[in-house]
Amino acid sequence: LRDANLGRGIDDDLIDLAKILSYRSAVTEFDTFDGQIRGPTSLWDAAKTILANVRAEPIQIGAGFSFVRDELQSIRRHTFTRRQIVRGSLSMSFAVEADDGSAHVEVAFNDDADPKQPNGAEAYYGVPSIFGPRRVEWQGVSSYEHAMHLARWMAASGFYRRATITFDTELSGRMVKRGDAIAVDPWFVDSRAVSGVLSASGNTLNLDADVTVVTD
Repeated sequence: LRDANLGRGIDDDLIDLAKILSYRSAVTEFDTFDGQIRGPTSLWDAAKTILANVRAEPIQIGAGFSFVRDELQSIRRHTFTRRQIVRGSLSMSFAVEADDGSAHVEVAFNDDADPKQPNGAEAYYGVPSIFGPRRVEWQGVSSYEHAMHLARWMAASGFYRRATITFDTELSGRMVKRGDAIAVDPWFVDSRAVSGVLSASGNTLNLDADVTVVTD
């Protein structure tokens, strides 16, 4: 980022240096990139390749540069309620195929960063795929322990993260960035009929969702 010859020569005030220094002391293992990136390549692709070794990826906020890491977060989640979600835009999908290969991964790497010493680390959650592991070539990994760490992370992600939620928000939504923890109110999954009140006139309520009222 900062190098004007090999990078983009970005000013320090546009780089999240405080976060970088914080993670430098907080992450004490599997935190290196041992290899070369043969160019020419874009700054963004180079940053993605390097940060992948610590389960992270770059993000750009305005003109500034930072990163997010896939890790446990003990922060309050941003909650999107049905009032903030555009009506009819919320949908959920589930990957129910147990043998799609996403939870059975082999990370291919070079021992001691030597191309003459290829190796691999294999991990799976649940049951192994009958089609064999999904092979991933990983740059900058030079030890079996680091490769196994990444293989377990990818396999666990493929096993546990099988639900996808998409929705639209308007100005009443919340400002979030990639990597932020959020909670979404999937009202249509519940057996209950739930809606928000948009307005009221006397005994008449204008709701933000269709509700079937059953009377005795």
